[in-house]
Amino acid sequence: MIDRMKSVINTLKSQNVSLIELDTILSNWLTAQEFAQRMGKVKKHAAAAQFATTATAIERLRTPVTL
Repeated sequence: MIDRMKSVINTLKSQNVSLIELDTILSNWLTAQEFAQRMGKVKKHAAAAQFATTATAIERLRTPVTL
């Protein structure tokens, strides 16, 4: 999932996108169990996006620059 997110994030960055929105469906009527499951997925995706963004930034720092 991280590699896929890195690819998507890089594509969006190249288009000058600075915000990515995740559709959580939390506005729907959910049971407590459904809400907890959905929040678990949200946390997982948010962490993956954070990691992918950080990994992309680190890769850019490691890229040699010729002056």
